[in-house]
Amino acid sequence: MKRAVLLVDHGSRRAEANELVETLARALLSRVDRIVKTAHLEAAEPNIEQGIDACVAEGAAEITVLPCFLAPGRHTIEDVPAQATAAAARHRGVIVRVAEPVGTHPLMIEILRERLEETEGD
Repeated sequence: MKRAVLLVDHGSRRAEANELVETLARALLSRVDRIVKTAHLEAAEPNIEQGIDACVAEGAAEITVLPCFLAPGRHTIEDVPAQATAAAARHRGVIVRVAEPVGTHPLMIEILRERLEETEGD
């Protein structure tokens, strides 16, 4: 069974902002044995429906939606799961799961510490 990961960010009208999720996808692709696609919640394409369609088109029978959001809020609690569920309903037999946002994962604390040091020169 083929598995896929769909990285979802907020989306922006600025192309350079949307490129960030593509960069993350390329890096993740080299570290997981999965189809890796991207989508945007709003303001840009591909949207979540198109992202799930792309995963299925490549043969995915199981898709994990990874929200690239820091905090659990309306988008990660309501919007992303609702759009993923609606898109999944169009593909009978395909399992779609939505992961938690990054939140306060220990590696985020390390990243914040590194950014602090970079900025302050410590």
